[in-house]
Amino acid sequence: MLSAYSQKGLFEKTFQMLHVMPDPNAVSYNSIISSLTHHGFPRKAMGFFKRMQTQCGSGFLIDEFTVVSVVNTCAGLGALNLLRELHGLATVIGVRFNLVVCNALIDAYGKCGKPGYSYSIFCQMRETDVFSWTSLLVAYIRASRMPDVCSLFDHMRIRNVVAWTALITGFAQNGEGDKALCTFKEMLEEGIVPRASTYVGVLSSCAGIPLIEKGY
Repeated sequence: MLSAYSQKGLFEKTFQMLHVMPDPNAVSYNSIISSLTHHGFPRKAMGFFKRMQTQCGSGFLIDEFTVVSVVNTCAGLGALNLLRELHGLATVIGVRFNLVVCNALIDAYGKCGKPGYSYSIFCQMRETDVFSWTSLLVAYIRASRMPDVCSLFDHMRIRNVVAWTALITGFAQNGEGDKALCTFKEMLEEGIVPRASTYVGVLSSCAGIPLIEKGY
């Protein structure tokens, strides 16, 4: 019931139920933290997490689901110090760093402006997926590290529309409109169907480029 209330954004009822629960556990806390973040209240989610740490002390045990919930909250707030603190705590208590946890950390460190940390986690992963690669790609783009972006893209085994769009947008944002358009052309030749966001990246790359001369 608590999970149902929190998922629907009925947080007043959620906290009323939590208050009368005889023994709330990590599942209860995770549900509230993730729901607060999902409904656009990352600061409240972080406040709740800190309050639970204080109230429960050593009895507040986090698992991989807690880590993912709070990591996503840190990413939304750009809270690097808390992200590093949580990462360290999870390491010390032996949280399992599975694919989902690692992907969340790669994304979060990228959003906090630390692509080097994202890369470090990526290199330690036993298993990666397209989200792992794309998250690292976007982390480099946010930091305007385009040589690293291009190198990583060249090594990607699966290049989906998200990866192509990220590369096009990255070139556009860094004043390399010609490369953005060439990448878009290559994407079409690969048979990748563009999304609306792809066209936004293409259009933003057109500023200052004589498109008629380019044949577009």
